[in-house]
Amino acid sequence: MVTGWYADYPRLHKKIVTGQKDGNILVSCCSSGAGGYIDRMKGIVSSLLLAMITDRALLIDWVAPAPLLDILAPNHIDWSHDPWNTFSRASCLMLNTKGALFERFNNMFYEDNIEESLFMNVPVVFFKAHHLSEIIESVSANPHCRDKIMSLGLDRIDLDKLFFKIAFEFLFKPYIKDGILRDQFELYSAMLSNHHVVGIQVRTGGDGRWDDPEFAKPEEVFRFVEKAKVDLQEQSTEKPVLFFLTTDSETARDMALQRYGNEVFVTGWPILHLEKSESHLSAVAMKNIIAEHLLFSRCQRYYLSPSGFGAAASWLSKAPALYWPEFKPTPYRWGGARL
Repeated sequence: MVTGWYADYPRLHKKIVTGQKDGNILVSCCSSGAGGYIDRMKGIVSSLLLAMITDRALLIDWVAPAPLLDILAPNHIDWSHDPWNTFSRASCLMLNTKGALFERFNNMFYEDNIEESLFMNVPVVFFKAHHLSEIIESVSANPHCRDKIMSLGLDRIDLDKLFFKIAFEFLFKPYIKDGILRDQFELYSAMLSNHHVVGIQVRTGGDGRWDDPEFAKPEEVFRFVEKAKVDLQEQSTEKPVLFFLTTDSETARDMALQRYGNEVFVTGWPILHLEKSESHLSAVAMKNIIAEHLLFSRCQRYYLSPSGFGAAASWLSKAPALYWPEFKPTPYRWGGARL
C-alpha cells in the first residue's frame, strides 16, 4: 500500500499553487497531437508521478477540444489553475517526449546531478508526453528520483497498473456538466449496477477508416461474445449477465445487437475518436468517450482488443482481462507496449 504522498502531496500542492510556499510547477499539456483519451490520461498520470518525486505542483492544461472540467473535476488536488495567467513564458521550459525529443528528456534524468539540471531550476515546466513506460524507467534510474520513489512507498506497488488507478482516483471525480449526457450516464450507471457486466471492446480502426495496426474485422465481435459465454458457464453469478460492448465500429455494434438483442448493452452515443474524428465533432467525442470509459470501467471481467482504452478500464476496475486474438491475459504497460 502507498503511504505518505496521499497525506503529504496535497498539502505541498496547495501551498505552492496558493503562493504560501515557494515551489515549482509541472504542467501536463494535453493539446492537439497528444493522442486519444487514454494516451492523454497516461501522460497526466505519469506527470503526477514526475511532479511528486521532484516536489512540483501538478497543473493540467486541457482546454481543447473541450475543457476537461466539463466532465472531470479535481478530487484531492486542484490541478485546474491556469498556468498561463500565473507565470511569464520567460520562466518556462517546454518538454516534449515524442520522437527525437525524448533523448533530451532522457539525458536530463540519467544525469546524477539532477538537482543542478535545467529541469530542476526552471519554475514552470510544460510537459507533453504519452507512451511513458520509458520515462518511468528513466526517472527510476536517477539516484535522486529513485530515493524519493522509495521514500514515498511507490516502489512497493505496480506502477504500470495499480498506480494508474490510484492516480486517476486521486486526481479526478466525475462531473458531467452537460445535462442530457449526465442524465444518460446516471441511468446507465444504475442499470449496470444491477447486472454482472462483462466488458467487450472490439477495435477495428473505425471500420478501417483510421490507421490502426492491430484492428479486428467487425465480425470478430461474435468471437468475443462467444468466448465470454463459454467462460461464464464455469462461473456462478448472482446477477443477470450483461455484455457491455464498446467499439469503434458501427458494423460490429449493429451485428452484435442483431444477433444477441438485449444480452448486449451499448450506450448508443456516436462512434467518434478524440484525435481522428472531424474537428467540429471533437468536443462531443471527448465528452462521450470519457463518459463511456467511466462506465466501461465498472465491468467484472473483460475481453479486449489490444488498446489503452480497454486495458485502462480493467486497471481501474481491477478486473481480469483477456486479449484478442488468442484471449490470453497478456499484460500491458501504460506505455502501450507488451511486456
